[in-house]
Amino acid sequence: MANIVQRACFSIPEFEQRYEKFSKELQVRQYSPGSISAYCHKLSAICLHFRKLPESLTEDDCRDYFSMLLSRSPSPGLSYFKHTVYGLRCYRKMMGLSSFTVPLPSIRKDKKLPIVLSQEEIRRLLSVTSSIRSKAIFSLIYSCGLRMSELINLRLYQIDNERMQVFVYQGKGKKDRYVPLSSNVQIVLKRYLEAYDPCMYLFNDSPASR
Repeated sequence: MANIVQRACFSIPEFEQRYEKFSKELQVRQYSPGSISAYCHKLSAICLHFRKLPESLTEDDCRDYFSMLLSRSPSPGLSYFKHTVYGLRCYRKMMGLSSFTVPLPSIRKDKKLPIVLSQEEIRRLLSVTSSIRSKAIFSLIYSCGLRMSELINLRLYQIDNERMQVFVYQGKGKKDRYVPLSSNVQIVLKRYLEAYDPCMYLFNDSPASR
């Protein structure tokens, strides 16, 4: 079955050319792959709904579209609406069209506190982990506060044993940062490196290292 982008390209004359131009422009302006995918997907969805090119959509069209989405059960999350609005605004700006203001619909969000493991819970987790690789992964994530995307993209040179720190390259918001490396984690990493001897990436699951 064709996805939304393919259906929009097939159903709307000249949409495919607009889509390709927009996606290439986002790449040139160095938007993240996630943003490019989200903006293009949501733009395709709203255009397919009205069978219109992006520049033909009006503010009333957008309001009707949001109203339709909110009537669904369950309704899409806030990020869906944000990506739709931001994608439309981005498209109009990049294509030299006049801008229009589309307010985000009011969506009630659940207020949930994150689940944070205590030090004792972390110790118990590590104590029952038999694999030194898993111990190295859990230790780094917890001690250095790494995101999963940051962890799987860590290269060997980013571990500085002399300065006892880890260099996180282009993390969230495309920002570099240094985080401290504890002596306990350093010991675990040393055992892991001796056992697995990775070549480029610290953990070999990164697609770029295959």
